[in-house]
Amino acid sequence: MAWPNPRQPFIAEWGGHPIGELHVSTMRADVHSVIRSPAMVRSDDTGDFLVLVVTDGHVRVTQNGRSGVLEQGSFALLDCAAPFEFEAESNFRQVVIDTPRPLLEARLPQRVLEQGTGLPISGISGTGRLVSRFLLDVAEQDRTLPTGSAVSISSVALDLLVTALTDSATETDPTKISHARDLAEVQRIVERQLHDPALSLSRVAAEAGMSVRHIQNLFREQGTTPPRLAVPHTGGAST
Repeated sequence: MAWPNPRQPFIAEWGGHPIGELHVSTMRADVHSVIRSPAMVRSDDTGDFLVLVVTDGHVRVTQNGRSGVLEQGSFALLDCAAPFEFEAESNFRQVVIDTPRPLLEARLPQRVLEQGTGLPISGISGTGRLVSRFLLDVAEQDRTLPTGSAVSISSVALDLLVTALTDSATETDPTKISHARDLAEVQRIVERQLHDPALSLSRVAAEAGMSVRHIQNLFREQGTTPPRLAVPHTGGAST
């Protein structure tokens, strides 16, 4: 674990409790990064899965060659039995659902688990929105839940999570995956500099290492345009 200035204190708040067979925790923390290395995996027999639901700020997760930004209720599955990287690009808040490995392995094919780790799932629309809201509601439940109710709630949470992971794993078209990652990167750059009056689409493109035409197409695929940016006319082929 590391944070930008080790001479300054690192501030975070954490709290959690079990709900049925799951452990649910909430966290607020300053900018920092965490690397779970192969050596750590070998020395630590923790093999649970973690579901991260980010409600405020930006968090980048990377595992099994997949990387994406979590924000606005989006979530991702991380496998503690494999290396991963976690980078909070701003102060953030998140909910973490610690899921015992056998519970997911009993519900999902190995292929889906392998393809689902490190893959951001939007919390804004579709199944992801429903799952995200339910997981956040689960995190707000206290320890006074009757045992039977807690077990039922955790089972429903797992079933919804399985549905979202299955849906995301079927979207394996390389172009779609690449475009989703590019769009997340552009949105991150735009949001970070949104209040800069000099912000332009060409500057965003330069920072992202993409062409203006490519960024236009990314937003066009979503049926929208870059927020508050003048979209210049571009000619010729994209690069």
